[in-house]
Amino acid sequence: MSSFNHVVKSLAALLLVAAAALPAQGREVRVLSIGNSFSTDAFGYLPWIIHSLAPDVDMTLGVLCGSGSGLQWHWETAVQVGRPYRHYYKTVNRERWFQEYPEYAVGIKYAVRNEPWDYIILQQVSSQSRDYDLYQPYLDLLMHWIDSLATNPQKKYIWMLTPSYADGYHRLPDGSSLNMFYDVAACSRRVIDETPIDIIMPCGTGIQNARASDLDAMGDYGHLSKDGMHLQEGLPCLIENWIAAMTILDDLGIEYDLWSENFDVTNHWLLTIRRPDQRGVVYGVGERSRKWGKICALDAMAHPYERTIPVWPLPEYPEPEDVNADGYIDGADLNIIFSTVLGKIETQPDDPADINRDGVVDGNDINIMINLILGR
Repeated sequence: MSSFNHVVKSLAALLLVAAAALPAQGREVRVLSIGNSFSTDAFGYLPWIIHSLAPDVDMTLGVLCGSGSGLQWHWETAVQVGRPYRHYYKTVNRERWFQEYPEYAVGIKYAVRNEPWDYIILQQVSSQSRDYDLYQPYLDLLMHWIDSLATNPQKKYIWMLTPSYADGYHRLPDGSSLNMFYDVAACSRRVIDETPIDIIMPCGTGIQNARASDLDAMGDYGHLSKDGMHLQEGLPCLIENWIAAMTILDDLGIEYDLWSENFDVTNHWLLTIRRPDQRGVVYGVGERSRKWGKICALDAMAHPYERTIPVWPLPEYPEPEDVNADGYIDGADLNIIFSTVLGKIETQPDDPADINRDGVVDGNDINIMINLILGR
Protein backbone atom coordinates (compact mmCIF):
# COMPACT_ATOMS: atom_id res chain seq x y z
CA MET A 1 0.00 0.00 0.00
CA SER A 2 1.37 3.39 -0.97
CA SER A 3 2.30 5.90 1.71
CA PHE A 4 -0.37 8.25 0.30
CA ASN A 5 -3.14 5.70 0.77
CA HIS A 6 -1.87 4.94 4.24
CA VAL A 7 -2.04 8.62 5.17
CA VAL A 8 -5.58 8.91 3.75
CA LYS A 9 -6.79 5.88 5.74
CA SER A 10 -5.14 7.18 8.90
CA LEU A 11 -6.83 10.54 8.52
CA ALA A 12 -10.18 8.87 7.90
CA ALA A 13 -9.79 6.82 11.06
CA LEU A 14 -8.95 9.93 13.06
CA LEU A 15 -12.01 11.72 11.69
CA LEU A 16 -14.24 8.81 12.73
CA VAL A 17 -12.80 8.87 16.24
CA ALA A 18 -13.28 12.64 16.46
CA ALA A 19 -16.86 12.40 15.22
CA ALA A 20 -17.63 9.73 17.80
CA ALA A 21 -16.28 12.00 20.55
CA LEU A 22 -18.60 14.87 19.61
CA PRO A 23 -21.77 15.24 21.70
CA ALA A 24 -25.01 14.07 20.09
CA GLN A 25 -26.77 16.91 18.34
CA GLY A 26 -29.89 18.11 20.10
CA ARG A 27 -33.36 18.00 18.61
CA GLU A 28 -34.40 21.25 17.00
CA VAL A 29 -37.93 22.60 17.38
CA ARG A 30 -39.30 25.79 15.82
CA VAL A 31 -42.43 27.43 17.23
CA LEU A 32 -44.35 30.47 15.99
CA SER A 33 -47.09 32.13 18.03
CA ILE A 34 -49.59 34.38 16.24
CA GLY A 35 -51.42 36.30 18.93
CA ASN A 36 -51.34 39.30 21.22
CA SER A 37 -50.08 40.35 24.64
CA PHE A 38 -51.40 37.11 26.15
CA SER A 39 -48.76 35.36 24.01
CA THR A 40 -45.92 37.24 25.64
CA ASP A 41 -47.30 36.28 29.09
CA ALA A 42 -47.42 32.59 28.16
CA PHE A 43 -44.18 32.32 26.18
CA GLY A 44 -41.86 34.97 27.63
CA TYR A 45 -39.90 32.34 29.60
CA LEU A 46 -40.53 29.40 27.27
CA PRO A 47 -37.09 28.89 25.65
CA TRP A 48 -35.45 28.82 29.08
CA ILE A 49 -38.12 26.49 30.51
CA ILE A 50 -37.69 24.11 27.56
CA HIS A 51 -33.93 24.09 28.13
CA SER A 52 -34.45 23.41 31.84
CA LEU A 53 -36.78 20.46 31.19
CA ALA A 54 -35.07 19.07 28.08
CA PRO A 55 -31.49 20.35 27.66
CA ASP A 56 -31.05 18.52 24.34
CA VAL A 57 -33.90 20.42 22.69
CA ASP A 58 -32.84 23.49 20.71
CA MET A 59 -35.74 25.95 20.40
CA THR A 60 -36.36 28.78 17.99
CA LEU A 61 -39.40 30.80 19.06
CA GLY A 62 -41.12 33.63 17.25
CA VAL A 63 -43.93 35.66 18.80
CA LEU A 64 -46.09 37.87 16.59
CA CYS A 65 -47.82 40.29 18.93
CA GLY A 66 -50.65 42.50 17.79
CA SER A 67 -51.97 44.20 20.92
CA GLY A 68 -55.65 43.40 21.39
CA SER A 69 -55.75 41.40 18.15
CA GLY A 70 -57.95 38.35 17.63
CA LEU A 71 -58.77 35.96 14.83
CA GLN A 72 -60.83 38.48 12.85
CA TRP A 73 -58.03 41.07 13.15
CA HIS A 74 -55.39 38.56 12.04
CA TRP A 75 -57.42 37.71 8.95
CA GLU A 76 -58.88 41.03 7.91
CA THR A 77 -56.21 43.48 9.04
CA ALA A 78 -52.93 41.57 9.10
CA VAL A 79 -53.53 39.28 6.12
CA GLN A 80 -55.72 41.35 3.77
CA VAL A 81 -54.58 44.86 4.66
CA GLY A 82 -51.03 43.88 5.58
CA ARG A 83 -50.75 45.64 8.92
CA PRO A 84 -47.57 44.49 10.68
CA TYR A 85 -46.94 43.14 14.16
CA ARG A 86 -44.39 43.50 16.84
CA HIS A 87 -42.15 40.47 16.25
CA TYR A 88 -40.14 39.06 19.15
CA TYR A 89 -37.60 36.42 18.35
CA LYS A 90 -35.56 34.06 20.52
CA THR A 91 -33.13 31.42 19.25
CA VAL A 92 -31.15 28.88 21.21
CA ASN A 93 -27.82 30.65 20.70
CA ARG A 94 -29.00 33.99 22.11
CA GLU A 95 -29.42 34.99 25.73
CA ARG A 96 -32.21 37.50 25.25
CA TRP A 97 -35.25 38.38 23.23
CA PHE A 98 -34.71 40.65 20.27
CA GLN A 99 -36.67 42.28 17.47
CA GLU A 100 -35.27 41.94 13.97
CA TYR A 101 -36.99 45.15 12.94
CA PRO A 102 -38.47 48.17 14.74
CA GLU A 103 -41.85 47.70 16.41
CA TYR A 104 -44.77 47.00 14.08
CA ALA A 105 -42.53 46.40 11.07
CA VAL A 106 -42.95 42.64 10.43
CA GLY A 107 -45.86 41.25 8.44
CA ILE A 108 -47.45 37.89 9.07
CA LYS A 109 -46.42 36.61 5.62
CA TYR A 110 -42.75 37.26 6.36
CA ALA A 111 -42.96 35.59 9.77
CA VAL A 112 -44.71 32.46 8.47
CA ARG A 113 -42.13 32.04 5.71
CA ASN A 114 -39.13 32.96 7.85
CA GLU A 115 -38.64 29.49 9.40
CA PRO A 116 -39.83 25.95 8.67
CA TRP A 117 -42.02 26.10 11.78
CA ASP A 118 -42.82 22.79 13.49
CA TYR A 119 -45.68 24.30 15.50
CA ILE A 120 -47.86 27.34 14.97
CA ILE A 121 -49.82 28.51 18.02
CA LEU A 122 -53.10 30.34 17.57
CA GLN A 123 -55.47 31.94 20.09
CA GLN A 124 -58.48 34.22 20.34
CA VAL A 125 -58.41 37.69 21.84
CA SER A 126 -59.81 37.70 25.38
CA SER A 127 -62.66 40.11 24.62
CA GLN A 128 -64.03 37.73 21.97
CA SER A 129 -63.05 34.43 23.56
CA ARG A 130 -66.44 33.54 25.07
CA ASP A 131 -68.48 33.44 21.83
CA TYR A 132 -67.58 30.81 19.22
CA ASP A 133 -69.48 32.75 16.54
CA LEU A 134 -66.61 35.27 16.73
CA TYR A 135 -64.05 32.54 15.99
CA GLN A 136 -65.38 31.55 12.56
CA PRO A 137 -64.93 31.78 9.65
CA TYR A 138 -61.74 33.65 10.53
CA LEU A 139 -59.94 30.72 12.13
CA ASP A 140 -60.52 28.44 9.13
CA LEU A 141 -59.58 31.19 6.66
CA LEU A 142 -56.40 32.02 8.58
CA MET A 143 -55.26 28.41 8.77
CA HIS A 144 -55.93 27.83 5.07
CA TRP A 145 -53.87 30.93 4.22
CA ILE A 146 -51.01 29.84 6.50
CA ASP A 147 -51.05 26.39 4.88
CA SER A 148 -50.47 28.02 1.48
CA LEU A 149 -47.32 29.78 2.77
CA ALA A 150 -45.74 27.52 5.38
CA THR A 151 -42.51 25.84 4.29
CA ASN A 152 -42.84 22.81 6.59
CA PRO A 153 -45.58 20.47 5.32
CA GLN A 154 -45.37 18.51 8.59
CA LYS A 155 -46.18 21.47 10.82
CA LYS A 156 -48.84 21.19 13.51
CA TYR A 157 -51.23 23.75 14.93
CA ILE A 158 -51.65 24.29 18.66
CA TRP A 159 -54.63 26.07 20.19
CA MET A 160 -53.95 28.14 23.31
CA LEU A 161 -56.78 28.27 25.85
CA THR A 162 -56.26 31.77 27.25
CA PRO A 163 -56.83 32.87 30.88
CA SER A 164 -60.05 34.51 31.94
CA TYR A 165 -60.18 37.96 33.49
CA ALA A 166 -59.71 38.26 37.23
CA ASP A 167 -62.72 38.66 39.50
CA GLY A 168 -63.56 42.33 39.94
CA TYR A 169 -62.07 43.41 36.61
CA HIS A 170 -64.15 46.14 34.98
CA ARG A 171 -64.51 44.20 31.71
CA LEU A 172 -66.10 41.29 33.57
CA PRO A 173 -69.48 42.75 34.56
CA ASP A 174 -71.71 39.78 33.76
CA GLY A 175 -70.25 37.01 35.90
CA SER A 176 -67.28 35.56 37.66
CA SER A 177 -63.84 34.67 36.40
CA LEU A 178 -64.83 31.03 36.68
CA ASN A 179 -67.88 31.57 34.45
CA MET A 180 -65.69 33.20 31.83
CA PHE A 181 -63.23 30.33 32.04
CA TYR A 182 -65.91 27.75 31.31
CA ASP A 183 -67.13 29.77 28.33
CA VAL A 184 -63.60 29.99 26.93
CA ALA A 185 -63.01 26.29 27.62
CA ALA A 186 -66.20 25.34 25.77
CA CYS A 187 -65.12 27.37 22.74
CA SER A 188 -61.64 25.83 22.86
CA ARG A 189 -63.16 22.35 22.91
CA ARG A 190 -65.09 23.22 19.76
CA VAL A 191 -61.86 24.38 18.12
CA ILE A 192 -60.32 20.97 18.81
CA ASP A 193 -63.46 19.08 17.74
CA GLU A 194 -64.35 21.09 14.63
CA THR A 195 -61.07 22.26 13.07
CA PRO A 196 -57.81 20.56 11.99
CA ILE A 197 -56.17 21.75 15.23
CA ASP A 198 -55.72 18.75 17.50
CA ILE A 199 -53.33 20.01 20.21
CA ILE A 200 -54.71 21.98 23.14
CA MET A 201 -52.45 24.17 25.30
CA PRO A 202 -54.53 24.77 28.47
CA CYS A 203 -52.69 27.80 29.85
CA GLY A 204 -55.89 29.44 31.12
CA THR A 205 -56.88 26.23 32.90
CA GLY A 206 -53.70 26.27 34.95
CA ILE A 207 -54.35 29.86 35.98
CA GLN A 208 -57.93 29.10 36.95
CA ASN A 209 -56.72 26.15 39.02
CA ALA A 210 -54.28 28.44 40.80
CA ARG A 211 -57.09 30.87 41.57
CA ALA A 212 -58.72 28.07 43.57
CA SER A 213 -55.63 27.84 45.83
CA ASP A 214 -53.85 30.17 48.22
CA LEU A 215 -51.84 31.41 45.22
CA ASP A 216 -54.87 33.53 44.34
CA ALA A 217 -53.63 36.41 46.50
CA MET A 218 -50.59 36.96 44.26
CA GLY A 219 -50.27 39.92 41.93
CA ASP A 220 -50.50 43.67 42.18
CA TYR A 221 -54.20 43.37 41.30
CA GLY A 222 -54.67 40.02 43.03
CA HIS A 223 -55.91 36.76 41.47
CA LEU A 224 -52.40 36.27 39.95
CA SER A 225 -52.91 39.37 37.82
CA LYS A 226 -50.97 42.57 37.25
CA ASP A 227 -54.00 44.59 36.10
CA GLY A 228 -57.04 42.30 36.07
CA MET A 229 -56.29 41.03 32.57
CA HIS A 230 -52.56 40.29 32.20
CA LEU A 231 -50.65 37.98 34.51
CA GLN A 232 -48.06 39.09 37.03
CA GLU A 233 -44.39 38.27 36.50
CA GLY A 234 -43.03 35.27 38.35
CA LEU A 235 -45.19 32.31 39.30
CA PRO A 236 -48.36 33.37 37.40
CA CYS A 237 -46.46 33.54 34.11
CA LEU A 238 -44.43 30.48 35.06
CA ILE A 239 -47.59 28.37 35.29
CA GLU A 240 -48.49 29.24 31.71
CA ASN A 241 -44.94 28.68 30.48
CA TRP A 242 -44.73 25.29 32.19
CA ILE A 243 -47.94 24.28 30.43
CA ALA A 244 -46.65 25.54 27.08
CA ALA A 245 -43.41 23.60 27.48
CA MET A 246 -45.17 20.40 28.53
CA THR A 247 -47.59 20.65 25.60
CA ILE A 248 -44.73 20.83 23.09
CA LEU A 249 -42.53 18.20 24.75
CA ASP A 250 -45.45 15.79 25.11
CA ASP A 251 -46.20 16.01 21.41
CA LEU A 252 -42.52 15.50 20.58
CA GLY A 253 -42.49 12.41 22.80
CA ILE A 254 -39.65 13.79 24.92
CA GLU A 255 -39.53 12.75 28.56
CA TYR A 256 -39.11 15.36 31.28
CA ASP A 257 -39.61 15.75 35.01
CA LEU A 258 -41.47 18.92 35.95
CA TRP A 259 -40.70 18.39 39.64
CA SER A 260 -36.95 18.54 39.00
CA GLU A 261 -37.26 21.77 36.98
CA ASN A 262 -36.01 24.70 39.02
CA PHE A 263 -35.67 27.56 36.55
CA ASP A 264 -35.48 30.83 38.45
CA VAL A 265 -37.12 34.15 37.58
CA THR A 266 -35.82 37.39 39.07
CA ASN A 267 -36.41 41.06 38.38
CA HIS A 268 -32.80 41.45 37.22
CA TRP A 269 -33.08 38.49 34.84
CA LEU A 270 -36.23 39.93 33.26
CA LEU A 271 -34.37 43.13 32.44
CA THR A 272 -31.33 41.26 31.16
CA ILE A 273 -33.26 39.15 28.65
CA ARG A 274 -35.36 42.15 27.55
CA ARG A 275 -38.54 40.33 28.42
CA PRO A 276 -41.37 41.42 26.09
CA ASP A 277 -44.20 43.28 27.84
CA GLN A 278 -42.81 42.97 31.37
CA ARG A 279 -45.64 42.86 33.94
CA GLY A 280 -44.32 44.51 37.08
CA VAL A 281 -42.23 42.86 39.77
CA VAL A 282 -41.77 39.13 40.33
CA TYR A 283 -44.17 37.28 42.62
CA GLY A 284 -44.23 33.81 44.08
CA VAL A 285 -40.98 32.04 43.24
CA GLY A 286 -40.59 30.46 46.68
CA GLU A 287 -40.28 26.70 46.93
CA ARG A 288 -43.76 26.07 48.28
CA SER A 289 -45.42 28.38 45.76
CA ARG A 290 -43.59 26.66 42.91
CA LYS A 291 -44.91 23.31 44.13
CA TRP A 292 -48.45 24.70 44.19
CA GLY A 293 -47.97 26.14 40.70
CA LYS A 294 -46.71 22.85 39.30
CA ILE A 295 -49.68 21.01 40.78
CA CYS A 296 -51.99 23.50 39.03
CA ALA A 297 -50.12 23.09 35.73
CA LEU A 298 -50.14 19.29 35.86
CA ASP A 299 -53.85 19.26 36.73
CA ALA A 300 -54.49 21.47 33.70
CA MET A 301 -52.64 19.07 31.43
CA ALA A 302 -54.69 16.18 32.79
CA HIS A 303 -58.04 18.03 32.60
CA PRO A 304 -57.66 20.86 30.06
CA TYR A 305 -61.30 21.97 30.01
CA GLU A 306 -62.08 21.73 33.72
CA ARG A 307 -61.12 23.85 36.71
CA THR A 308 -59.49 21.55 39.26
CA ILE A 309 -59.17 22.57 42.88
CA PRO A 310 -55.55 21.72 43.64
CA VAL A 311 -54.79 19.42 46.54
CA TRP A 312 -51.54 19.78 48.40
CA PRO A 313 -49.98 16.33 48.85
CA LEU A 314 -49.37 15.77 52.56
CA PRO A 315 -45.73 14.85 53.14
CA GLU A 316 -44.86 11.69 55.05
CA TYR A 317 -43.05 13.92 57.50
CA PRO A 318 -44.22 17.52 57.89
CA GLU A 319 -41.96 20.24 56.54
CA PRO A 320 -40.22 22.21 59.32
CA GLU A 321 -42.18 25.32 58.42
CA ASP A 322 -45.48 23.44 58.82
CA VAL A 323 -45.46 24.03 62.57
CA ASN A 324 -48.89 22.54 63.29
CA ALA A 325 -48.36 19.65 60.84
CA ASP A 326 -51.64 20.20 58.99
CA GLY A 327 -50.12 20.03 55.51
CA TYR A 328 -50.17 23.78 54.93
CA ILE A 329 -47.71 26.58 55.56
CA ASP A 330 -49.98 29.47 56.35
CA GLY A 331 -51.03 32.08 58.86
CA ALA A 332 -51.82 29.44 61.49
CA ASP A 333 -48.14 28.48 61.62
CA LEU A 334 -47.12 32.12 61.79
CA ASN A 335 -49.51 32.71 64.71
CA ILE A 336 -47.92 29.83 66.61
CA ILE A 337 -44.48 31.37 66.16
CA PHE A 338 -45.72 34.82 67.19
CA SER A 339 -47.30 33.32 70.31
CA THR A 340 -44.08 31.52 71.11
CA VAL A 341 -41.98 34.65 70.73
CA LEU A 342 -44.35 36.74 72.83
CA GLY A 343 -45.21 34.16 75.46
CA LYS A 344 -42.01 32.26 76.24
CA ILE A 345 -38.86 33.35 78.03
CA GLU A 346 -36.98 30.18 77.21
CA THR A 347 -37.33 28.05 74.12
CA GLN A 348 -37.64 24.33 74.65
CA PRO A 349 -35.22 22.06 72.77
CA ASP A 350 -36.53 21.03 69.34
CA ASP A 351 -39.46 23.45 69.55
CA PRO A 352 -41.38 23.12 66.24
CA ALA A 353 -41.62 26.92 66.08
CA ASP A 354 -37.81 27.15 65.86
CA ILE A 355 -37.81 27.02 62.06
CA ASN A 356 -34.13 27.65 61.49
CA ARG A 357 -33.13 25.33 64.38
CA ASP A 358 -30.82 27.83 66.01
CA GLY A 359 -32.20 27.09 69.48
CA VAL A 360 -34.28 30.27 69.73
CA VAL A 361 -37.75 31.15 68.50
CA ASP A 362 -37.35 34.77 67.45
CA GLY A 363 -37.81 37.30 64.68
CA ASN A 364 -35.66 35.26 62.30
CA ASP A 365 -38.21 32.46 62.38
CA ILE A 366 -41.03 34.97 61.87
CA ASN A 367 -39.27 36.42 58.81
CA ILE A 368 -38.78 32.96 57.31
CA MET A 369 -42.48 32.21 57.71
CA ILE A 370 -43.62 35.55 56.29
CA ASN A 371 -41.45 35.11 53.20
CA LEU A 372 -42.71 31.57 52.67
CA ILE A 373 -46.34 32.57 53.02
CA LEU A 374 -45.85 35.46 50.60
CA GLY A 375 -44.13 33.07 48.23
CA ARG A 376 -40.92 35.03 47.82
